[in-house]
Amino acid sequence: MNKMEIADKQVQVCFTNDKEGEVILQSKTNKSITKSFFFDSVYGPKASQKEIYTGTILPIVEEVLEGYNCTIFAYGQTGTGKTYTMEGPKEVDPKSIRTSTEAGIITRSINTIFERLSRCTDEYSVKVSHLEVYNEELCDLLNPDNKGLKIFEDTTTTVHNLTESNVENADAIFTILEKSWNERKTAETNLNKASSRSHCIFTVTIHIRETTPEGEELLKIGKLNLVDLAGSENVGKSGARLLAKTEAGMINKSLLTLGRVITALTEHSSHIPYRESKLTRLLQDSLGGRTKTCIIATITPASSGLDETLSTLDYAFRAKNIRNQPQVNKKVAKREVLREYTSEITDLRAQLEATRKKEGVYLPVEQYEKLMSTINERGLEIETYKDTVELKNKELDDAQEILAERGKILDKTKAELDEVTNNLNLKLEELKDYQEKLAQANKESQDKQIVILELRKNEETMHEQAKVVYENLNTAITDVDGLYKKIGRQEGLMSTHNQEVSNQRELLLRILGDLQNEVKNFVAKQSNSFINIIGKIENFASSKEKEFKNLEQMVVSIKNDLTSHIAKLDHISRDFVRGYMTTSDKITQFSNDSMQKMEQSTQSLLEINQGSAGALQQDIRSLQQNSRDWYQLNSTQISKNDDYVQQFVQSHNTQLSSTKKDLSDRLAGTLEGLNTHESHLRSYLKHQAILEEKLKEMVSDQLKTFTTQMNEMIKTACVERNNVLNNSLTSLLEEVKTTGNELTTVSSIIESNCNELECKIDQYGNYQKQMNVSFNEQLSQNNKSITTLTKKMEDQISLNVQQNVQHTLQLQNNISQDKEQYNQLSTNLTECTKNYFNSQSQYFKDYVDYNNRSISSVQQNQATVASSLGNTTTELRTDLKDAAKTVEEFLNSHSNASKKLTAKVDQFKLMPYTNTQTTPAKHPFTFPLQLSKTRSNTEIISTNVKTAPTAEDNQENSDMHILTPQPIKVLSQIPKISNPTVTTTSNTLNPPPAKKPLPKATKQNDPAPGPAPSALRDNLANKKYNANGKFINNKDRNKLGDLTNQIK
Repeated sequence: MNKMEIADKQVQVCFTNDKEGEVILQSKTNKSITKSFFFDSVYGPKASQKEIYTGTILPIVEEVLEGYNCTIFAYGQTGTGKTYTMEGPKEVDPKSIRTSTEAGIITRSINTIFERLSRCTDEYSVKVSHLEVYNEELCDLLNPDNKGLKIFEDTTTTVHNLTESNVENADAIFTILEKSWNERKTAETNLNKASSRSHCIFTVTIHIRETTPEGEELLKIGKLNLVDLAGSENVGKSGARLLAKTEAGMINKSLLTLGRVITALTEHSSHIPYRESKLTRLLQDSLGGRTKTCIIATITPASSGLDETLSTLDYAFRAKNIRNQPQVNKKVAKREVLREYTSEITDLRAQLEATRKKEGVYLPVEQYEKLMSTINERGLEIETYKDTVELKNKELDDAQEILAERGKILDKTKAELDEVTNNLNLKLEELKDYQEKLAQANKESQDKQIVILELRKNEETMHEQAKVVYENLNTAITDVDGLYKKIGRQEGLMSTHNQEVSNQRELLLRILGDLQNEVKNFVAKQSNSFINIIGKIENFASSKEKEFKNLEQMVVSIKNDLTSHIAKLDHISRDFVRGYMTTSDKITQFSNDSMQKMEQSTQSLLEINQGSAGALQQDIRSLQQNSRDWYQLNSTQISKNDDYVQQFVQSHNTQLSSTKKDLSDRLAGTLEGLNTHESHLRSYLKHQAILEEKLKEMVSDQLKTFTTQMNEMIKTACVERNNVLNNSLTSLLEEVKTTGNELTTVSSIIESNCNELECKIDQYGNYQKQMNVSFNEQLSQNNKSITTLTKKMEDQISLNVQQNVQHTLQLQNNISQDKEQYNQLSTNLTECTKNYFNSQSQYFKDYVDYNNRSISSVQQNQATVASSLGNTTTELRTDLKDAAKTVEEFLNSHSNASKKLTAKVDQFKLMPYTNTQTTPAKHPFTFPLQLSKTRSNTEIISTNVKTAPTAEDNQENSDMHILTPQPIKVLSQIPKISNPTVTTTSNTLNPPPAKKPLPKATKQNDPAPGPAPSALRDNLANKKYNANGKFINNKDRNKLGDLTNQIK
């Protein structure tokens, strides 16, 4: 997607599968609905120009060099990259783009052609042409002046007078392309800043000379058409207007014709509409002809162009079904080519001569005959049209006569209407002039009345201001004289006070010098005493640090011992499990061996007695069955016994592992507690160091408050240190006691487990005894049955009696031996279990004793630390008491000196100032600093425009004469002022001359330069004048008052 589509947050609805050549379209609303198209090659958004050229275009270019005509054209919606694919980026120069990775198909094809031709030993020539189809008009981009190009169709489609330039290398082609691309029509739309507005066909024709073995020279001709079609355009989306809209219509029309041609070709229609558009006429051989054609369909994956994308894919899919019949161009002999060139030169000379003589245009004979036949046909048609025109002219003459008569009547009526309209316009203009003059006169009269009222009010204001200024000046002169007298009295008193202050200053400096020397001596003494105290504190801290290190080493040793004990316990448990499993395996093996021996004995008995009678054989079988049942029962019991032993071992292992885990967790908790206490002790030492630094700072910064603060701080530090040590040691002891209790609990648990295990072993022994009893009972039953069988056998078979007796005795011996071995294994298992649990109980007893010894050693260390802490605290208290006494003596001596100094200061007294009650009191002078000034007539009128009565008021008051204003006479006179001079023009105040400068007057709010509009309206209302200078009645006066209130 391009930047515009990404900025509009478009959704991707088109996906590609490059390997399978598949394009998948997805619905906007339902993503599960898709449509697939399959093509020869598909390239995704990340495909480069090189991949497209190498995979698809390069084989076509090589076929051109083999003598084929090939066409490559790009089709798609505007803004999808057709021109970029064919020509490359527009902002890059065509010459410099040759080595660029963004070079288009045209650039890469030209490079490939000249690269292949440079390897060829034969002679070759290359011609290029550049044709533009704009609004169904043909334009020669290599010669813009060559207009009016026409298409001629003979065996092939050619453009008459189209410029073909011979080139020798790729640089010459790029120079031509640079000029022709600039001539192409482009315009800016909403979808593309440089949208192509025309179809462009760039043709490269290659002639290669070959020599046959017979020595005949032939020309191999190949042609490559590179077509850049203008994009199909939706005017609503592209925003095309005026000319661009017309261009879009012509583009869509030609592309629609191209689509119909493709549809007709795929449907094998009998009529192909090539001639409906010049584009399809030019591409006639490329669509269904003898040319190899490649269509590049460019689409956008954005959802905004889904309809156009679907149309483009459908168009390309239908074009895929067109079947061309490409053929190699026939190789032409050199003489035939020369003959064609000669005839072409002759035609060109005839055209040139006809042009020079201006006698006409040269045409071939066939074209001339066709033209003459067309002219004759057109002549007959013209004669027919002339007759028709004469009839129409007669009808038109009759209609014109009727129209002329009615026009005369209409002209007369229009003249009368114009005369009446002119008279009416003159009257309206006169009426308008009279209205304007009347309004102007009313306005001038109202303005004059407003100015007069403004002048009168300003005169009264200036008279009042002058009176106030005169009174304030007289008061100010009297006050200034009193102030000068007071200043003289204060100067004499100040000189006396200055002399007395200088004497007292010398005395105070002398006393302060003595006091400073005493302070220095006191500071030196206190510094020595504090150095001694700090040394003692440091010695105490170092000794305590050693003790804590010893305690830490002890904790580490306890930790190592616990680890070794846990390892021993794990080793003993594993040995016991291995021994127990070995014994169990022996029991199982013994049971299996016993069963095999019984089966072998029974089998031997059967072999000996095979020749016995039927009754004896039946008895033997029953005996054999009983023996098997007995062995199966025993094997079942043995397997159950084995399972019971395995379950017991597993439960014991689980219990041992849980006990081991619990013990390790508790030991880890104990070690964490010891580490925590160690961190607390370290933090205490740091805290003690911080306290020492604070003591040093306090010695240097606070001398006067030293005694009180030092006593409190040392007491607090001692108490805090004692509390920290006591809390740490107490918590440590509690932690050790807790560990001891936990170990005791563990040992009790282990003892209970041992007891339980012994009970289970006793149960197992009882079970073994029961098994032995049942085994003996079954053995006795078997002996009885064997004895009975022996008696029968002695009666029936005398020859085999001795052998059976021997086998029976051997079997009894084997059973007794197995019984003894089984009892021995059971005894060994019981003794092994007892030995294991005895060793375990003894181990835990030793471990508990070791913990008790560790606790007693820790308690002894605690007692040692507490005693040393008490001794150090006592020494510090003694030293601090001595320091406190020294400070107290120092304070007493300084308090006596300060008392003396206070007494002397109390004796010093200054002479008071005597009030004569003649100094004038402070009071404000309230007179204006800026006198009133009359505003200009324009300002007065513009300010009071809104106060003038409306036309409705003038109509209601019949006694108001607007056009006859009368002036207002000023009845009162302003009295003259003799002393001050007031000038309204400069707005300044000239006070009377004085010997001394006057004090500044208190500023009051400066008056406005003129009366406010609201005040002027109030004045009008009070004076009962209207805007024209006439008195108003009571009714109008009330209206004017209401209007004034609304304005306020």
